[in-house]
Amino acid sequence: MSVPNVNSKIKYIQNEEDLAKSSVLAEKYGGNRQFYSSRLADDYMKYMDKGSKEKTDYISYAGDEEKSCGVFDKSGLLTSRGKQKLRQNLRKTKSIIWDCLLTFQPEFGQRYCNDYEQAYEMMKREMPRFLKDQKPGDYLGELYMQIEAGNKNAGQYFTPYDVSKFMAAITLGEPPDKPFILNEPCCGSGGMVVAAADVLQSRGYNYTDKMLVVANDIDRHCVLMAYTQLSFAAVPAVVQWQDTLTQETWDTFYTPAYTLQASKFNRMLHGRGTQM
Repeated sequence: MSVPNVNSKIKYIQNEEDLAKSSVLAEKYGGNRQFYSSRLADDYMKYMDKGSKEKTDYISYAGDEEKSCGVFDKSGLLTSRGKQKLRQNLRKTKSIIWDCLLTFQPEFGQRYCNDYEQAYEMMKREMPRFLKDQKPGDYLGELYMQIEAGNKNAGQYFTPYDVSKFMAAITLGEPPDKPFILNEPCCGSGGMVVAAADVLQSRGYNYTDKMLVVANDIDRHCVLMAYTQLSFAAVPAVVQWQDTLTQETWDTFYTPAYTLQASKFNRMLHGRGTQM
């Protein structure tokens, strides 16, 4: 059997709050958390920057040692100061850390992803298209309700996706020609936003390029569900763990579709976009 040109492995690293609840989980995954949060001498940042000299089972089947073109963002390779800032952010964050590892066959990598500029362009071009291939739906919200995990005392109930889509279809008017901001002050699992994006796409509107979502919720579990679902729907979004009434914010998450167009959406957040 031939080896594919591109192989991927996606995983998440639990937050410290969840690990602290179980000594078994802490013992099993605590080292991983320290590695990814850059709290070890041989940490995740060094791995991204330099690559690994060791051949592991995961890499060796592709026929070559893994290599790295360095740590970069949309502006180019990070300076020493930029790397230091990224390390500090990784150490301080209380959030789940996601990791996606892509490996290429040597010939394919040399042709399409041989340096950070090619890697960035590939991510910018392919990631939204890859994520959009998923059928829209409020999968996590429906699961949350099925296992009765909602807070009944707080009146927490997630609207069925078909109802959310119907509401979006009858309330959304013609979207403006220029980019706009969609505010969702109590986002839950993000089902309403996914439904809005679904309706806009059915009307021929490119929401990945022209819609920015600002979504908030006071329940951290809801925030994580919304962030995950909006990421897979390729929705540019800022998802905040926040008390919408007092504006007290404890954590902020940016979806990949937002990060890949950060300069444009940052300008919109500072009052230059149409509000909906």
